[in-house]
Amino acid sequence: MAKALSESKIRLFTRTIERAVHSSPDLIYKIAKENDVDIPFELGSPSELSEFFLKELPDGVKQNIIDIYGDAGNVLSYFFTFGDAIPSLEDLKKKSVRIHSLKEQSDILEDVPYFDEVEVHAPSQTLRIRFHYYKGRTYLLDEQTRTIREFRRAFYGVVIYKPNRKLIEARAKHLDLARKAAQRTATALGMEVPDTLDFRKQESIKSFLDWIRSLNNARIEFPIREAKSSLIISARTGIDLKKLQEFKDALEHGRLRGGHATVQRNKGEEINFRIFFRDCRIYFTSFCTESDIDFVTDAIEKITEGHKFVMPKGLLEQFFK
Repeated sequence: MAKALSESKIRLFTRTIERAVHSSPDLIYKIAKENDVDIPFELGSPSELSEFFLKELPDGVKQNIIDIYGDAGNVLSYFFTFGDAIPSLEDLKKKSVRIHSLKEQSDILEDVPYFDEVEVHAPSQTLRIRFHYYKGRTYLLDEQTRTIREFRRAFYGVVIYKPNRKLIEARAKHLDLARKAAQRTATALGMEVPDTLDFRKQESIKSFLDWIRSLNNARIEFPIREAKSSLIISARTGIDLKKLQEFKDALEHGRLRGGHATVQRNKGEEINFRIFFRDCRIYFTSFCTESDIDFVTDAIEKITEGHKFVMPKGLLEQFFK
C-alpha cells in the first residue's frame, strides 16, 4: 500500500499546481487528460484547482508531479562553488539532522531563511533542503472588518546538493537569501562556506557559447548598447558571434552581462532561460521540469571545470540543405 503524502508534500503539491496555473495552463490540462479527470467549468482560481487535483488524483500521481515539477517550473537558480567535492549521499543524509538545529529566535523575521524540510530527491539522487523566508510587505482588504491589513510577503526556496560535485544550486527569488541558505546549510553539513560562482571571465563566456553552438538548435541574444540593440547567435544561421568585432569589443571590455537562450534537447522540447554572468544565475522563462534544469546546470558545472565543447561534425551543414 502506497504511503500517504505528508503535510509538507501536500503543501508542495498545491503550490506546484498554483504556479502551473499562472505560468503553464497547458500543463494543467495535460495532467487532467492523462488522468481522465474533468475539470469543472466553475473552477477558476489557482487555489480551487489545486484543491480539486488534491482530491481527484491518486497519491502516486501527485508524488510524480512533485518529483518532476515540485522544485522546478519558472525558477531562478543561483550557483555556489566549493574547493572540494560534496560528500556522498549517505554522508549528507547522516549530517542532515543538523539542519533542524538552525533555528531563529523569532519566526517572523525578514530576510532570514527558515528551513522546513530535508529530503532525498529520489529521481536525481540529490539532497534537497527546502526553506521559506519573508521579504517586504503587502496590504489587503479584510472583508470582515473592512480594514486594510498588512501581511509579510512569503517566498519559498530550495538548496540542492549533488554528491561528488563542487557546485550547489539554490533556487530562490532573491540572491541574498539564496546565499544565506547555501552558506548556513553547508556549515551545518560540515563543509566549507561556498563562494558565489562568477561567470564574467572571458573563458567562461566563450565556453558557454561553445556549449550553445554544440546543441542541435540554439539561439541567444546579448544586449550590448543599453537595450537599444542586441547581437544574436543562432546555430540555424551558422553565425559565429565570436568573430563579430562588436561582440569582441563587448567581451573584452566586460559589457556582456548575460543573454536569453532557447535550446532544444529533443525534437519539440525547448528550454528557455536567461543567464546573468555576474553572480551566475539562470532564470528559466519556460515552465521547466527537473530534467530540463539539470540539462542546463550540468553544462554550467562542466564549464566551471574547464570542459571543452566541440561542434558536432556536419551540424551546421544540415541547416543549409
